[in-house]
Amino acid sequence: MASGKPRLDCRKHHIPYDKPLTNLDKQLPATPPPAATHRNRFAEYITHQSFKMKPIVSAGNAWTCTIVSVFAMVILTVIAILFRSGHEEFVGGTEDPSDGKAVSGTIFTAVIVYAAFFVFCGLQGLLHVRESRRGAIAL
Repeated sequence: MASGKPRLDCRKHHIPYDKPLTNLDKQLPATPPPAATHRNRFAEYITHQSFKMKPIVSAGNAWTCTIVSVFAMVILTVIAILFRSGHEEFVGGTEDPSDGKAVSGTIFTAVIVYAAFFVFCGLQGLLHVRESRRGAIAL
């Protein structure tokens, strides 16, 4: 304390540590501010360090899964459209399925599953990008 001014307990009065003390600081109430509202407590909870989203899979696996999912969705969508239209290569033979619309419905279900993989793996890849921008070590 080179200036000779008394120091206030910054934690008790909710004063930033780097704020210089003035005469106004001495007039702060001795009681802490009222309890935070429910919304403020929730905001404090979701911004807490342990609540941060972290990737589950590695960056390479996430991006590989994303690319494979895109190709699978495109290829399966084309095949499902060909089954639905009754293309002769897919439903014209003796061993081919007779109900092309039922087969195309099943294939479109697989497209939805690949779309879910695409969203999940894409978000995992973006989490890795966000984490690498924060200065984390990428292996």
